[in-house]
Amino acid sequence: MAVNFNRYAIVDYETGGLGQNTQPLSIGIVILDPRRLTIADNGTFYSLIRPVPPDDCPKYGLDPVDPKALAVNKLDPAELEQAPPAKAVWTAVSNFLKYHNVKGDKWSAPIFTGWNSKYDHDITQRLINGNLYGLKCVEEKLLPKKDHKELGEKELAKAYKNLKLIKEPYGFGGDTLFRPFPVIDVAQYAFALFESLREPHKLSLDAVKGFLGFTDEGAHNALVDCLWTSEIFTRYLRIFRELAPEIDYSTEGKVTLPIYEILEKAGMATKVEPPF
Repeated sequence: MAVNFNRYAIVDYETGGLGQNTQPLSIGIVILDPRRLTIADNGTFYSLIRPVPPDDCPKYGLDPVDPKALAVNKLDPAELEQAPPAKAVWTAVSNFLKYHNVKGDKWSAPIFTGWNSKYDHDITQRLINGNLYGLKCVEEKLLPKKDHKELGEKELAKAYKNLKLIKEPYGFGGDTLFRPFPVIDVAQYAFALFESLREPHKLSLDAVKGFLGFTDEGAHNALVDCLWTSEIFTRYLRIFRELAPEIDYSTEGKVTLPIYEILEKAGMATKVEPPF
């Protein structure tokens, strides 16, 4: 029996910048069937996400949208203003992922997969758990020490009482939407395959696509990038599946690194005679 029967959810966001509190502006998801390595029925999702207006960003602790980011991902500000808010989009995402969870529990949920997946996984965790992860933060800096000395206790208490807490913009829930483990980064697969080759000289999605002979049309669109990540990922899995049955995994205790000697010198093991 194969180890994995969970579907893969290839996830990508386009964002309004690169900062820690950047806003997701669009999301794409492609669901792969793990046995057939094909896109599952009803297996694609895409939506724009309405950003918080610039004037409201401070009270939500979010970065305003950077025009340079829009120039890269080619998102239209006018279309973003008409897009559904993040909460509505996340409700749709949740329903989509639940549809692709065969048994309905977290261990049957799709496996989070992406290109440089930590970036997209972090955004997902912010949407699920909150941008501030439940912390209480204030919009402005606390009073400086010199003001503490000048104000009396009542005035100081009043000043702190007037401090405004940052409002949580996210925290929509969904801890069971993805399988807890693993989180797969297809870029790391590319590194493992190409790390001793002269080409490709970079491991961006665009560079690997070009190396494989694919066009760059539509790049930096969340759904487009998900589809190409899916294409590359399935090719890697087919290589692994073709090679895996042909490998002799029995080592008979033989090692390629001086593990026994290092452990003995470190006093972490008594002298062990390798079985060879």
